[in-house]
Amino acid sequence: MLGTREIRRRRLPFALITAIISLVSYLVMMVNGLGAGLKHVSGSAVLSMDADAIAYSEDSGLSVLFSEFDDETITRIVDLPGVEQAAAISYVPVNYKRADGERKPAAFFGYDPGTIGEPEVIDGRPLSYFEDDGALVDREFLDAAGLHVGDRITVTVKLTSRTFTIRGVVDEGYFFFQPVVYVLRDPVNELLHAAPPTTVPLVLQPILAGEIDPVADASSAKDIGMPPVRLPHAGEVDEVKEAEAIPSAPLPFRQKATIVLLKGDHLPGITGAGFRLVTPQVAFHHVEGVAIQEATVNALSSFGYFIGAVVVGVFFYVFTIQKVQQIGMLKAIGMTNSFIIGNMLFQVALLGAIGVGIASAFAVATAWFLARYPDAAPVLVDSRTIVLTGSFVLLTAVAGTFFSARHVMQIDPIIALGQQQ
Repeated sequence: MLGTREIRRRRLPFALITAIISLVSYLVMMVNGLGAGLKHVSGSAVLSMDADAIAYSEDSGLSVLFSEFDDETITRIVDLPGVEQAAAISYVPVNYKRADGERKPAAFFGYDPGTIGEPEVIDGRPLSYFEDDGALVDREFLDAAGLHVGDRITVTVKLTSRTFTIRGVVDEGYFFFQPVVYVLRDPVNELLHAAPPTTVPLVLQPILAGEIDPVADASSAKDIGMPPVRLPHAGEVDEVKEAEAIPSAPLPFRQKATIVLLKGDHLPGITGAGFRLVTPQVAFHHVEGVAIQEATVNALSSFGYFIGAVVVGVFFYVFTIQKVQQIGMLKAIGMTNSFIIGNMLFQVALLGAIGVGIASAFAVATAWFLARYPDAAPVLVDSRTIVLTGSFVLLTAVAGTFFSARHVMQIDPIIALGQQQ
């Protein structure tokens, strides 16, 4: 074919054209890959949940950080018409120690075994009931932490620490830029509501240490500022028992769940006393920082597409115009406009496909290399990114060639040959 023959005879110019297409395609792929990677680490765990709707508390602003339910509200949600399955989920952010000794954050989700909140285990085994010391960790968590199934991890929440044993591996992604770990709901609630240590008053320290008996050694107790201790007389015992029988004040509210997963028809959009149901997609977009981050990445991607379109389109437009003399010669020997334009489009499509292929290979290699380092930029280059970027580059190149086709059809062979002389 005439187009391929020209490429073989002019290797260097066409190699440079292919390199330019590859660089522009690589740039757009990396920007889109960065956007996909940031989306993955910001809240992919929410999109991975097996639910048609997610319930948040009414005043939480659809934020997991501020959503909380008690048993009564959970019961009202589960009893809604149309609810087929439900699962309460608790959440708490923790710190853990990696194998290299560095502390990193992680997102702990608590679930009940046998419900739709239980993640699918891809390695190891699921947790059983009352296995409060077991944990199911995301596979990327294992790679980042340098741990394996069977290892133990110690997590801290404020001043409270707890140790878990890794029983299985899941593929649930990230939440709020933190790897996800699934444990039973009770340990999460205990970590979430752990009471901080109290300071013992100085006057009580000698008593707790056994140095002073406040009854037998009243003088010493008086010396350290304690009030005198008086035991009740026999006639006062009934009064003491009656005082003990007085019901205590109600305990302060303690969260039983952060969100509730639901499966059923026509559930998103329902609101009630203390709760609101939304789709997982809406819940994802309300993860802290996702909306601003997504707007920023979309702006960068748009600029990348625009700059790429201008560079590739204008480049092929100029490239075609510079071949006026050659086109005039072809028309002089009887070649039709459709034949010439067909060969030009073939060259553009071939060079574009080669350039996109090279860019795709480099983008995948870059993403694979960065994935080996947990603290590197989260770049995710998948088939969707490659197809979209490749299609964009090819369409832009073809569009630039079509814009110059009108000029090609108007070329007069005599004038073109005169310009060549």
